[in-house]
Amino acid sequence: LATDRLANLMTQYADIIRLGVFGHTHSDEIHLLEPESKPDAGPGRGVAIKVVPSTTPRGHDSAFIVAQVNPVSAVLMNYTVVAANGDAGADTTWSTEYVFRQAYKKAEFTPTTVRALIAEFAADPEAKTEASQLYIRSIRPGKSSSILQAFWPQYVCAISNASAEGYTACACPASE
Repeated sequence: LATDRLANLMTQYADIIRLGVFGHTHSDEIHLLEPESKPDAGPGRGVAIKVVPSTTPRGHDSAFIVAQVNPVSAVLMNYTVVAANGDAGADTTWSTEYVFRQAYKKAEFTPTTVRALIAEFAADPEAKTEASQLYIRSIRPGKSSSILQAFWPQYVCAISNASAEGYTACACPASE
């Protein structure tokens, strides 16, 4: 987006908007939207964002998620990523790529658990832990890509800083 308007509105109303589900990047991603200043940000303040992979095989193998959402709290309780074995067609086989709760050992997908997961990623600048490696492998379901590992600290900054100012402060702390 050309502005931070959507992210700002979502964080402004984080007491109402608990979960965002987006697509179009063709990747399996997580993000966390939090107020930049965070003065009133309690441990659960923020919006957990799940970006779902693409069902089209253009640029990536086809994949989708099967999710369990609590309709009262809008909490994503768990999800499974299912990926195709190549170009989707008559001979396609589908298999489970991973199950969130089992893979990341988090009870549910909430701002608090996403924040904790991002903190784990940030504490692993060389992307060597099991969680970091899983995320790198799963961002492109069905394909293996190590290019993200070279830019892991910057990528981790991007998944938890929606504005240019927040990203710059995270990725380039010496520029402050």
